[in-house]
Order: sequence, then structure tokens, then C-alpha cells
Amino acid sequence: MVREPAVTLHLSRLSPSWLDPITSFLENGKLPDDEKDAKKLRREAAKYAIIQGHLFRKGFSQPLLKCLHPDQTNYVLREIHEGCCGHHIGGKALARKLIRAGYYWPSMMADSKEFVRKCVKCQENANFHKAPASELSLLTSSRPFSQWGVDSWGPSWLVLDKSSTS
Repeated sequence: MVREPAVTLHLSRLSPSWLDPITSFLENGKLPDDEKDAKKLRREAAKYAIIQGHLFRKGFSQPLLKCLHPDQTNYVLREIHEGCCGHHIGGKALARKLIRAGYYWPSMMADSKEFVRKCVKCQENANFHKAPASELSLLTSSRPFSQWGVDSWGPSWLVLDKSSTS
């Protein structure tokens, strides 16, 4: 069971992000002026907890996940995908591995897929789909084998006429 994130991050200045409204509500009780937005924030903030100054996402079947700022996500993606334990996995698998490592951010799945799509080593060694160069076409003939002299009873030269056998 993961008790702490495997990669620690220390950034001094962070730009505004999705974390700010949730953090300010949980720490200070600050709500937006719009009643609809305030209700939405209250509902969303119930899924999070602040522990020792860090925002964590609560889950039913998973441990607390450390919420990452958008400025931190690229480093963590690179470390998990290409780092000492990384083995250039696909986008969905990378997102699941990030969750197992103890991290969370809302656009994790899309960011993981985009990161893998831009990875040069993954693109060089990828298993490419072996699709035909042109579209396959259906047979349009009502008797497709007539061009080779074959009908539903076999080759036409094998079909014997009853009048010739008697």
C-alpha cells in the first residue's frame, strides 16, 4: 500500500490552478459569490482533504491521492514514464500507474495519452497497425465465382449433362 508519493516535488511559485478554489474553501471557508458556483464548490470540496498543507483527493477504494499542480504534472509524467522504473507504457496504463503511485489531477488521463503520443522513443518502437493501404471493397457480383468457371455445384466442366450419359 502506498503511504507517500514515490516522487517528491518542491516548487516555490505556482501559477493559479484548479487547486486554488478548493484549497481556499477547505482552509478558509471562502466561497465564490455566485450561489450556483458555491454549491458546486461545496460538493466538489467534499472529495478532498488538506493534510499538513497539501491537498489530497479522497477515494472509496483507493488511498489518499496527492493533488498535483499543473506545473508539477510534466515532471511526474516524465519520471513515471521514462524514469528508473518506467518502461514506456501506453497512456491509459500510465494514468493508472500514476494513481497507484499516489497522484491525482483532473486531466490525468488526457495528459497521459498526450505525453505518450509525444514520446519519441514510444513512437519509434510502437507496434503499428497493419492496415491495408487502400480500402477493401466488397464483391458486387451476384455470382462471384462465375469468372473462374465455378458455380454452386462445382466447376462447370465437371457438370455432366444427363442427356450425354444415357
